[in-house]
Amino acid sequence: MRVPDIGQPLYERRIVREGKRIAERMLEGYSVTANGRFVPDRQGRGGLQMWSGGLSRAAETLTGLYRRAARSLK
Repeated sequence: MRVPDIGQPLYERRIVREGKRIAERMLEGYSVTANGRFVPDRQGRGGLQMWSGGLSRAAETLTGLYRRAARSLK
């Protein structure tokens, strides 16, 4: 007996989910106007804070990778 196909395959759902995550990160710090345009939030130095936050996350990620690699070489 055949099982009916319901919805998208798992790999397609994962691709869509990852695309949504990427879009959310890209649009962080922006708001939508009434006509659908994305404009940066005007919260003082929000852009600079957003960049520094992204850099610190990248530094944490690299530090974690370095530590794991160093542990594996012991």
